[in-house]
Amino acid sequence: MKDIRWKLAALAAAAIVAACGGETADGPSNKVGINAMVSFGDSLSDVGSYNVGSIAGLGQATGGAGRFTVNATTGGQIWTERIAALLPVPTTCPATTGLSPSPQTGLTGAPFTAKSGCFNYAQGGSRVTSPYGVNSYLFQAPPFNQINLGAMTKPVKDQMSAHLTASGGSYTGKELVTVLAGANDVFMELATVAAGAQTPQAAVTNVATAGSSRLVVAKGAKQVLVLNMSLTLAGRRLAEHQSARRQGLIEAMNQAFNAQLAAQLTGVSGVVLGDLYSESQAIAANPAQYALTNVSTPVCGPNALSNPPSKPGTSLVCNASNVIKGDISHYGFADDVHPTPYGHQLVSQFASKLMAQAGWL
Repeated sequence: MKDIRWKLAALAAAAIVAACGGETADGPSNKVGINAMVSFGDSLSDVGSYNVGSIAGLGQATGGAGRFTVNATTGGQIWTERIAALLPVPTTCPATTGLSPSPQTGLTGAPFTAKSGCFNYAQGGSRVTSPYGVNSYLFQAPPFNQINLGAMTKPVKDQMSAHLTASGGSYTGKELVTVLAGANDVFMELATVAAGAQTPQAAVTNVATAGSSRLVVAKGAKQVLVLNMSLTLAGRRLAEHQSARRQGLIEAMNQAFNAQLAAQLTGVSGVVLGDLYSESQAIAANPAQYALTNVSTPVCGPNALSNPPSKPGTSLVCNASNVIKGDISHYGFADDVHPTPYGHQLVSQFASKLMAQAGWL
């Protein structure tokens, strides 16, 4: 039953991607005239959607915040930013910013605001089709009444709709479109199963409904790079203190999601599907080959969002002022699930190799 749930979730992701369509852009690395970059997904591609209010203030005071990695005030840490610089195209910026933290957190937020000329729609916590993502502001209302960060968590299907609205209903064919999502669906389902909040059949029905919805978008995107889901390393960290059964569930959901993604995207013109899962397996098997010195210890220490205060904090406000001591330049993880800048460098190198093989670079 659980495998069915993740096959349907991946089907939703594939249907959305397939609907996309089958410095300057004349730099030496760009062979197909790409002059812009559009990104959809979650925290792995988020370039600062939540860098507002208290989060922005913390970053200004301590040396950087707003991305889910080890932050710096200059930006440029995550894989989408590195790809933009490689093409080269204008630096990516968050298409929407905002945060609605619960009053009990003591944090200030900012209204959800669309940013003209910015085309990175990825938001930390977002899922494929459901708006109820990790730390979503929607959970602050009854019947959930959660005290949380108040993240926007716009799902990928709605991110794509927002781009079409902002761009006149179509792609120009000169964009590089990147898609990386799915992990938050796994995290939310794990939490639901652990809480016993719904039956497996209800979960299947919910995901099946999402899988059957079709996003109708204008054709025109000619360079779409999709990276499949990889919880190879993060899944191990998540499951460190959990049962073998739950560890197996994480792996099974990851594989089932990716299998359906591959099945649905095969033969879709203009779409390159990158097997980030297998790449991560190779890294896990031989991290030294990738110049990684540690793939088990997060580098982010306690910070302003730690709860309790002595606990290592989220990478959202992690920077050089609150990381652990020592040489962390080639560590893999910022926090339990997010890569360091070096980890993002490895992702960008993998992505650029795929783009070169496709004749885009």
